[in-house]
Amino acid sequence: MDPYTDYREVTQYVWKCLPERSEEAKGQATAYTWVKFPVTLRVPYLRYGVDEWVWLDEVKHWVPERVEMRPYQMEREEYSWKAIEIDAGNLPPEAAKEFFRQMDPHLEFWQMEQKFKAFRNGFFALPVQLSQEIVEEIVTCYLHLVDGYQIDNTILSDGFGKGAWKNPEWDGRKLPKDAEYDTDAEQYLNLYQIFIDEIRGGKYPTMPEAHFKLCGILAATAALGLDLKTGFLAFADLTLYDVPQWDSKTKKFKADGKGSIITGGGTGADILRYGAASTTGDLVLFLNSVLGDGAYQSLQGSEGHPPLTPEQIGDIISQGKPLIALVSMEVFPNKPNDNSIPYGQVLSTEKCLDSVSHFVTITGMFQGEHGEWWVRVYNPFQNFEEVYSWKTFEAAWEKTEENPNLCYKIIVPSDAVSEP
Repeated sequence: MDPYTDYREVTQYVWKCLPERSEEAKGQATAYTWVKFPVTLRVPYLRYGVDEWVWLDEVKHWVPERVEMRPYQMEREEYSWKAIEIDAGNLPPEAAKEFFRQMDPHLEFWQMEQKFKAFRNGFFALPVQLSQEIVEEIVTCYLHLVDGYQIDNTILSDGFGKGAWKNPEWDGRKLPKDAEYDTDAEQYLNLYQIFIDEIRGGKYPTMPEAHFKLCGILAATAALGLDLKTGFLAFADLTLYDVPQWDSKTKKFKADGKGSIITGGGTGADILRYGAASTTGDLVLFLNSVLGDGAYQSLQGSEGHPPLTPEQIGDIISQGKPLIALVSMEVFPNKPNDNSIPYGQVLSTEKCLDSVSHFVTITGMFQGEHGEWWVRVYNPFQNFEEVYSWKTFEAAWEKTEENPNLCYKIIVPSDAVSEP
């Protein structure tokens, strides 16, 4: 089959309301009639395997929106598009069709072909079973790539990646209406409300009404595919070995003579109850308690040398195994109606006005039109998936303000790590 001469012609009919006569005098009524006329399109197609072809004849916005016609006459206007023969690879037909639907119809043929090949080759882990809403957003994101792009239609489940949590009582920090700065975040949860049944049952004496350091537990719970409460209950039951020790008299964490916090044995419930932050070690234990001993481990790189390449991360995710990275995040707040500061976004310590260490879940890797790498992450701060260029992400991943020596800290599946 010659893709440049053998076309499949599709005739679509367009109705247009035309005046039967022009208005020649004031007050004279104008009569209209509906006229049906054909428009012939020649449409692209994609190849799946050797003999299976998908014709993209459902791309409706390729139907001309306007055709010039004269009253009482019906003209046939033919619009020809070169057929595109291309191997669609592992892309599901829905994603391929959606890509062409959103593509600029005024592009040259070679530009369309080039953009589609980049889209096809760039996605390492594009799930086959996707809703139409998710497919549309994947394509929209790809065609409008920008750091911090917030994804509304998430691939995550159980409320993760959807912004506000389904239970408003879980909100641990509600700003007053006259607040000078926006310092709210969805990861600031009311653990007292989440654990209310367990507290009333006597399992825990109490839990804080606002906990501000839950990013690690949320990132791990999302990676495990658990709902929020199930994840928190599982973490609370963990036996840990590096828990900040709480002084019930001073209501502060115990510190040594040099000001360093004293750590020791404890449980996940202690971290939740006293507002402490989880460590990479805590999260590895959490993941392994659900998936089995040794399922996950932590890796670390050296300055300028991450332990994994974008291709390696993409390969791991394509197996359905998310990774959890420790990055730097901007926490300098915006003033009301001012989004000039990327509050809550992944950003290097050098570019942050005020940074903090933050855990995110890497949920996807793909390449842009020019071969540049992009990272899709679940950011617990505002409970959304976001997209960042590899350059931005790597700079934020290299080091954080509190942990300048922990370069490129990441939690990965143990079977994905090559033996030395």
